[in-house]
Amino acid sequence: YNVGRYEGYDQNTDSDKFLIKLDWNINDNHKATVRYSQLTSSISQVDAGFNNTQVSFENFGWSRNLDTKSIVGELNSTFGDNVTNRFFISYNSQPEFRVPQGGQLAPFTQINDDGLRYTFGTHPAALGNRVTQKVLQIQNDLTWFKNNHKFTTGISYERMNFSNQFTLFNNGFYIFNSLESFYNNSPAGTTTPTGTSTGEGQPALFQYGYPLDSSQISTLTEPQFSQLGFYIQDEVNINENFKLTAGVRFDITSFINNPMMNSDVAALQFEDAVGNPETFDTSQLPGAKLLVSPRVGFNYRLLDRKFQIRGGTGIFTGRIPFVYIEKQFSQNGVVEGLTSVANFDGANPNIANFPYVTDVTPYRPTNAAGLTSYSLALVDPDFKMPQVWRTDLGLDYKFAGNIIASTEFIYSKDINAAYYRNANLDHTDAGTGANGQFVFSDNRINDNIAGAYVLDNTNKGYAYSITGKLEKEFTENWSASIAYSFNEAKNVSDLDNTTPANAYDGRPTVGNGDLEVLSNSLYGPRYNFIGSLAYLADWADWTTSTFSFFFKGSRDARYSYTYSGSDVNGDGSNRNDLIFVPETQADINLVQNGDITVDEQWLALDRFIENSEYLSDRRGDFAERNGVIAPSYFQLDFKFLQDFNFNVGSKKHNLQFSWDIINLTNLINSDWGIIQLPRSTNPIQAVSATTFAVNPAILNEPEFVNVTSEISRWRMQLGLKYSF
Repeated sequence: YNVGRYEGYDQNTDSDKFLIKLDWNINDNHKATVRYSQLTSSISQVDAGFNNTQVSFENFGWSRNLDTKSIVGELNSTFGDNVTNRFFISYNSQPEFRVPQGGQLAPFTQINDDGLRYTFGTHPAALGNRVTQKVLQIQNDLTWFKNNHKFTTGISYERMNFSNQFTLFNNGFYIFNSLESFYNNSPAGTTTPTGTSTGEGQPALFQYGYPLDSSQISTLTEPQFSQLGFYIQDEVNINENFKLTAGVRFDITSFINNPMMNSDVAALQFEDAVGNPETFDTSQLPGAKLLVSPRVGFNYRLLDRKFQIRGGTGIFTGRIPFVYIEKQFSQNGVVEGLTSVANFDGANPNIANFPYVTDVTPYRPTNAAGLTSYSLALVDPDFKMPQVWRTDLGLDYKFAGNIIASTEFIYSKDINAAYYRNANLDHTDAGTGANGQFVFSDNRINDNIAGAYVLDNTNKGYAYSITGKLEKEFTENWSASIAYSFNEAKNVSDLDNTTPANAYDGRPTVGNGDLEVLSNSLYGPRYNFIGSLAYLADWADWTTSTFSFFFKGSRDARYSYTYSGSDVNGDGSNRNDLIFVPETQADINLVQNGDITVDEQWLALDRFIENSEYLSDRRGDFAERNGVIAPSYFQLDFKFLQDFNFNVGSKKHNLQFSWDIINLTNLINSDWGIIQLPRSTNPIQAVSATTFAVNPAILNEPEFVNVTSEISRWRMQLGLKYSF
């Protein structure tokens, strides 16, 4: 097996697009369109590289591949003078799959040797990882014009068939405690880079996941979903300056098939966020739900149409990524098996049955049984698709000199947002930990369930934004615009991971993480400042040049400061505990850290807090989820277009050359256009649930460091487009 390079490797992006469209004017009253498009793409994901603590190799990466096909049909009809109809049908197939890098397979392997980690082999999420969505959509809209009214009524139907193939560690996973133990795990007498193998080396861990269906290399699940919608709307022109639109939509959402039954789980008792008992059936998804979405909007023009007031309010229904629903099909304890042998202390004789090999399939049991200990992914029986109430109000005014000023306020309130809770935590017998926080006394009500992650609804989130914009056309060739927006967004969960356990752990908390606690949204930029300047050089009828600059300033990257080390709130995770920010040394129980005294640690921590814009305002309180905002980021982009227009026969053709410089700021000055992130989001180590330590070597450095990857570098792109 060739592990590949650790530097000097290529990251390839390939994309092929194809589109064909047929327009058919059947007669004066009926026009049809059929369109077929296809996208085939591949993007390399390579985590190879090295630093002071780890080395990863090229063939640990994978390629992410898409093979999307879409066909769309549309028929537009006119009946008489006041009735029109639009019929729409589409079918989309969207397979996405991963292919391991290098064309070879080997177990995912980590070797920890004297503070350095070597990583190689097939990525644990690369082999047999395939997601396919097939969506059929049928829609019909009937519009009737009557006096100053425009009535629209319609029906839509969507049928979605999903398939997901994935099993973690389905090509094996090894950990070795040293290079020596790895080399000496080879058969005795084998020549190794350090000499000859003794045959006595042993793995510290071996894991091998597999579906119970022996014909598959990864678990295959195929959930199905449908949504039937009915809607009616009236757009009425009260007068020539005032237009009012009102309507309502009804959606019925249904899960068509159900996961497998785990009778053992049905007999277990779980708890909600405040300790009330509840039970679950892994074979049951939520029943059909009716979702109602009323809306109203208006547009009012004043002062000879120089001034416009616009706005509206209503309820909007959306969807969540269906992988969260699919998880109840695959994480229910009855579809997968796992061989796991831990030997970190070197005292497990069973590890001798699993020496390192590049092909682990002989280790797969022939009559595999389900897991005896596992995590559950569940959906609350009352779960509804996301709904949000949104209101917006905008003002536009056209000044002399062709200057248009706009301002807009948008407010959104969650009605049914999604979040995960762990129903296997014991909420009824809690204790009190450091700084008075809630601590679970038992993180497993049912000992064989590692976690019961329930997808549920909350209505506590909200967001608002205020935007101001100025735009002007100086001449027919010059134009410019500038805009600023201030935003605030709060939610209960970001759902930023498709694995339920990681989505739960990825919501940092204080104490009881199952409560619906409102905090900053990960996707809530504090502000955006954007501008553009464009010039069109109209050289001749057959050629033009366009020069454009785009500017963006933003403060949008958010982070959470959490403890490393021990599990502080007792929920079984050491990744999701928000730190307490001490006001004085008496607020934190620091302990000796090697040869670093408590006083030396406090001096470094106190200085770090005082120099932090965020932490200095949180003294005497816990840090917030997504409370840290990275420094502002500014970027200028450039785009040049050269168009050539010509006729071929009676048809117009266009050849366009494009030249883009992304992050021109960084090209001008290597210190500009740089994104920054926290040096560490774990400034405090929890030695235990109540004792802590810090590393002054880290805290004495600046809080934020420059990102040196591609997103902070200037890039150039050339393009050629032919239209006919």
